[in-house]
This record gives sequence, structure tokens and C-alpha cells, in this order.
Amino acid sequence: MAEVKKKIDLTVLMLISMALAVIAGLVVGEPMTQLQFIGDIFFALIQMSIPVFVLATVVKSVGGLTPQTLSGIAGKGVIIFIVSSGIAAALGIALGVIFQPGASAGTDAVMAAAGYDGEAVEMMTIQDTLTGFFGTNIVASLANGSMIQIIIFAVALGLVISFWRQTHDECKLYDIISETSDLLLNIIRGVMTIAPIGIFCYVSSMVASVGMTVLVPLAKYFLVMALGMVIMFVAYCIICGAYCRVNPV
Repeated sequence: MAEVKKKIDLTVLMLISMALAVIAGLVVGEPMTQLQFIGDIFFALIQMSIPVFVLATVVKSVGGLTPQTLSGIAGKGVIIFIVSSGIAAALGIALGVIFQPGASAGTDAVMAAAGYDGEAVEMMTIQDTLTGFFGTNIVASLANGSMIQIIIFAVALGLVISFWRQTHDECKLYDIISETSDLLLNIIRGVMTIAPIGIFCYVSSMVASVGMTVLVPLAKYFLVMALGMVIMFVAYCIICGAYCRVNPV
């Protein structure tokens, strides 16, 4: 009986490529910087589909619900999403203030690699922040990758489509958007197949140009992020276990 070859998980391949990229950047050095354009192309391919994909997916999800569902389960879901997102954001800020994962990144080389030009950051008020959630032009929001503006527009369009479908036999726009979401997902999946190559080229070029200095804040960031995810995961298990009266384990 022939052995079944197990396919290596894409995440594992990405981690392996990242480790190899660090070694290549340190050993080979300067020549690896010539590969950065491949990494830039990979990230560009990912980013070019994400804004439209988010728009289409949210519209597809919200537009596919009935008004009755929107007023019941969906309403509770929105509230839970807002509250849990706020708690997660607060936890992220708290962990960032406590551990300061980017504190060791204050070198000219690292900041130059990150594209920081040294200009003072303009402080924004809460009013400015909330106003920024609402875009004046969805095309501009898509071009700038303003995700919150895109999501708000998508929810609004999805709600209109949901009510429209209750009084009309069909909604051609909904069908087009649904197919667009599926097609864009296939594009993203296709691009992700070359993720190990893109990550290898980008990370190796960064290590070659900046050195190990860039890895310290990156490692601290991942550790702090993992800690936050573990805290949220344990909290969710306890809350859901208590609410559903099941063993959290």
C-alpha cells in the first residue's frame, strides 16, 4: 500500500521560510537586499484585493440576512462584537504600555527601514477619531485602505440590500457582490501559496540591511501579541462555559 504523502501546512512553511530568511540575511548579507522587491510585490498582491474583499464579504453577509434575523440574533451579535472588540483593544493597549515591545526599536536604521521620517505625530481628539470612521467617498476609502470606513459603508449597503430583497424577487447587485467575494477569496488563496517565498525575500533583505536589531522588537511584539491572545482565549472559554453551562475544558 503506497504511503500517503502529508502536505506541509502553509503556516509551517511560512515559519520555516522566516527562519531561513534570518539565517540567509546574516550569512549572505548585503546581496540579499536585492530580493526585497519580490517581498514588496507579494505584499502588494495581498493588499490589492483586501479592501474590495472586505467590502464584498461584509455586504454579502449582512445582505443575506432577513430583517427579522437582523433585529434578533444579529443585533446581539453586533453588541457582543463591539464590546469584545473594545475589551481586546483595551487589553492590547495595556500590554503595549506595560511591556513596550517597540521600545528597543529606537535606532535610526530600524526607523528608516520602517519608513519613519522623524516628523512629529499629530495628536487627534476623540471627535476627530470618530469623524474619521465615516468616509465621504467610498472609492477614496478603498484606495486608501481605510478599513473602518469600508466596513461602515458595507454594513449600510448590506442593510439596504437585506430590506430590498424582502420586497423584490431578486437583487442583481447582491448576486454580483457575492460572486465578487468568492472570486477575490480565490485570488487571495492563490497569492498565499507563494507566501513562503515572499516572506523569505522580505525578511532576509531586512535582516541583511538592518541586522539582528530588527528582530528584537519583532520577537517582543509576537510574544506580547501571543500573551494577549492567550488571555482573551482563556477569558472567552470561561465566559462561554459559564453562560452555556458546559465544562470550559
